[in-house]
Amino acid sequence: MDEKRRKLSELQRLEDELRGQIINLEEQLKIEQKAAYDNPGEAGLTYANYAKQVMVRRENLQDSLSQMSHVILSAREDLAESYRDLKKYEAVQKNREQRERVEQDRMEQAVLDEVGLSMHRSRIRDAVKGGSSKKRA
Repeated sequence: MDEKRRKLSELQRLEDELRGQIINLEEQLKIEQKAAYDNPGEAGLTYANYAKQVMVRRENLQDSLSQMSHVILSAREDLAESYRDLKKYEAVQKNREQRERVEQDRMEQAVLDEVGLSMHRSRIRDAVKGGSSKKRA
């Protein structure tokens, strides 16, 4: 389960990196837009190609982010399933231990009952022997 948590954390870290790349790309685009606006003669020709590349890059990053979201969802489901399995195992183990305690208690009580019964029989025997001795005297 720890391995699945680590995997999920790593996937989330990668998702954050993709989001950061998208944000950086948008910031760079704004900087280039301002440069093209400020100097239309020089940057005007190169800006169009740059903007196309940014759009392609943004689309690729968005696709990667979408895919990553699906992978993260799957990893979360896998982790949740492992957690449910662990809880089932713990419940079964707890029930087994409780049954063992009940059985141990039952066995101990049986031993105590046998000891008590033996003591009771011994007293009755002693009482019967003691009563027989008095009659003979």
